[in-house]
Amino acid sequence: MAETYGNIKFTYKYVDSWDSLPRGKSFLECPGVAVDSKDNVYVLTRGEHPIIVFNSQTPSTIFPILANKTA
Repeated sequence: MAETYGNIKFTYKYVDSWDSLPRGKSFLECPGVAVDSKDNVYVLTRGEHPIIVFNSQTPSTIFPILANKTA
């Protein structure tokens, strides 16, 4: 049975292994995590791939460094 946390307005269910990373990838010093309105989870890490996105369609999507891109 899944564990549920929170209160009436906001509830959260524990999901085992939600953070499955591709082989050879890992979190390194994660200073930030955010969630958007579509339940995507964004993890900021100081590793080789600084932004890791988790969603319900794919276990994880790793974005390359975005800070050096110019419009």
